[in-house]
Amino acid sequence: MLRYFAAALIAALMGSSPAIAAPMQRSGTVALLPLAPAATGLPDAPLPTPTDLRDLSGHLRAGFVEGGVRVVAVPRVSQAVAARGFTQNSLERSCAEARCAQAVGRAVGADAVAYGRVTRLMALIWSTEVTVVDVRTGKQLAALQGGYKGGPTEMGVGEIVIGSCLARVLTGKPACKRDRGF
Repeated sequence: MLRYFAAALIAALMGSSPAIAAPMQRSGTVALLPLAPAATGLPDAPLPTPTDLRDLSGHLRAGFVEGGVRVVAVPRVSQAVAARGFTQNSLERSCAEARCAQAVGRAVGADAVAYGRVTRLMALIWSTEVTVVDVRTGKQLAALQGGYKGGPTEMGVGEIVIGSCLARVLTGKPACKRDRGF
């Protein structure tokens, strides 16, 4: 059952938006900002909880590491975010845009920075959008959006897939194949 669900999840991920093929020029590090919540615009739509965001960020990080990307330590990135007055579990005060993320990446000495938002459309329907930019130039290196349905297990699998697909692009490997779904 989990294998079937994982296949459906990957189909949803790859059908959303392809990664941009632009490997990092250096073998440097990536600062991964904790994921931030995103509003749906729907009345009474639930936001991801701070625990959801922490767990999803950890799974995304695992995908980057699994894909061979060196990632800056979480405490260093979290301190740099907080030092700039941002709180990643806040809708209004999160650092989830290129310019802000680029400044955080620069502060921790990373070559690239990944940032993103999580949307919780309903109790079991989620979407994550992650972008990676070059800290020096601000150029977008990769981006991927994935949607999935399920609980914590499926969400974790989804974030790992997003992270590993982005890592493939950043390390110069062929991008994950786009799955057109069922």
